[in-house]
Amino acid sequence: MRGRLEEQLAALTGRPPGHALRFLPPGSATPAAPPSLLDQAWRTTCAVLTECGGRPAPLVRRVLSEQLLTAVLLTQPHTASDTLRDEAAAGPADAVDRALAWIEAHHAEPVTVADIARAAGVSVRRLQEDFRRRLGTGPATTLREVRLARAHRVLVEEGHAPVSDVAHACGFGHLGRFAHDYRDRYGELPSETARRRRG
Repeated sequence: MRGRLEEQLAALTGRPPGHALRFLPPGSATPAAPPSLLDQAWRTTCAVLTECGGRPAPLVRRVLSEQLLTAVLLTQPHTASDTLRDEAAAGPADAVDRALAWIEAHHAEPVTVADIARAAGVSVRRLQEDFRRRLGTGPATTLREVRLARAHRVLVEEGHAPVSDVAHACGFGHLGRFAHDYRDRYGELPSETARRRRG
């Protein structure tokens, strides 16, 4: 059970715990949420199990399990309570701003959404939710847009640069996909932008 709790803690914070998770006596640490959250999570779980005849589908079982684990972590004092409380207090804009700054600095690297989430200090799920809430899109789409904008700027300013070099320098590993996305975004192929600049 402790292993499952530590996995859920990592999912909530976007990073593994720095030490083994230990629960503490009441009053030793301030939980991130009131005790009523655990009671509500338990009642919801019991209600769903009753409706499913005690045999929920695997996906439902996983969601219920994650919900209970999260409620335990948020309502009981333990060695990571401060981390969770800070996570809960951080506004969506904080994580999104951190992610956007990191994307700008690292867009040319082989970046994954998990990398962006780690840099922002939140879980992948939290990052995706915050991006959708604030920007109406996901971090992967934002990364692609930043790369496309950078490639477009380079092609406009330095039309002599080979398109393949520009694509790779801006983080695109697949030239065909780069050309497709670029045309969707700017209405012409990257080679046409470069040719127009040279002309």
